[in-house]
Amino acid sequence: MKFVKEFVLLIALLTPCMPKIAFTSDISIYPLEILLIFAFPFIISKRFFLRKTLLAFWTCISLSTLFSFIYGPIEIGGAMRCIKGIIYIPLIYIAYTSKRFSYQNMSIILILATLINITFHYSQGFSIINVNIWDAEALMSGLSRWSYNISSNSFVVQGFGGTHSIWGDYCVLAMCAAWLSYNTNKINKILFVCSVIAAITSLSLAVSREAFVVLLFVFGGYFFANSIKNGKLQINGKAYLFIALVIIATSYAIIEYGENIALFQKMIYTIDSIQTSGKEQNMNLRIGAWTIFGLSLIQNPWAFFLGYGFNRENYTDCIASITKNVNTDFVPIPESFFIQALSFGGIICLIYAIKFWKHLYCLFKSYPYRTSRFILIGLYSGLLFGSLFSGSAIISDLLYGQFLIFIGFLRKELITKYNINKL
Repeated sequence: MKFVKEFVLLIALLTPCMPKIAFTSDISIYPLEILLIFAFPFIISKRFFLRKTLLAFWTCISLSTLFSFIYGPIEIGGAMRCIKGIIYIPLIYIAYTSKRFSYQNMSIILILATLINITFHYSQGFSIINVNIWDAEALMSGLSRWSYNISSNSFVVQGFGGTHSIWGDYCVLAMCAAWLSYNTNKINKILFVCSVIAAITSLSLAVSREAFVVLLFVFGGYFFANSIKNGKLQINGKAYLFIALVIIATSYAIIEYGENIALFQKMIYTIDSIQTSGKEQNMNLRIGAWTIFGLSLIQNPWAFFLGYGFNRENYTDCIASITKNVNTDFVPIPESFFIQALSFGGIICLIYAIKFWKHLYCLFKSYPYRTSRFILIGLYSGLLFGSLFSGSAIISDLLYGQFLIFIGFLRKELITKYNINKL
């Protein structure tokens, strides 16, 4: 049994280094998910149910999705997404009980995943400079967007949406794992610096403004922890030197290569768009989606309690009459974790979504080492900001799985080393 758990955790940790397997044009899964389906009955334990908030969250969405199949179209992809959400939950417990793996492994895998990502894109004929930021295939936003198609024996891009936020947030998460490991002397300075370089390199080659904001929150947490004590500003030479080096390196990269690096291209586009028209298209699409969803609750009040399920086709049918009468651009789903929780599973699902973030805050703020605690709070604040205004990357397979592993490792350290029991 221990071997099964350790093997599943190893594959889970290596997931950022591998593409998905495509069975159809709409259905693709990670090798990890095949293992989790077969191993699920063997890795459930009493401790597993401590994660009852997540289980309740996905149960609400699953029931709502099944109900949507009765009165609306059946979307197999949505049902599979609900199954994914549930079978990933035991990763918390597996990471918590692991004797072989911990934070430091995430830092090594981040570096490996970055190298594989760059090499893979080069092998597909893409460059790291002068990238067309509107071409999903050209963006180096991890391998989760790519799938190995068994029938054609080739790699293909799956779906229509981008994965840059998922990949970017993962890189920041893994960097934080490296930072915590370095602060507790589990990794040396060279490995830590390499992890930071890998994370920043990956962010630069992607176009995730959300992940960049998360990175700023993390650096802000580090700066605050080392500069503000007892309500007073205290100069910490190492903190200021670190921040100064990051600012200098970033400024140099923007001045010399800004127009050739994907992330900076996206920022330049954002600034130009706001200066030209006073608005930014992506944000307008999100506001339009939130408006449409709000109007749909007025027209279909039952959806406030039951939700529309993880069923895009059903949601599209339910808002069809509204979109005809409202002259606004919008994305197919309301891009906000909390609004999506309400949309997918109703008000009870939203309550559990809020509880999930409450539990996370209690867990992160309980870390006893000041610098690491503020780094964690910075990570939490950045992810929460993105979840409020950008989307639900936090429950997208790659980031979701890595985040649950991170929580398991954190809980293991708090209990075994500091005797602090949270979550």
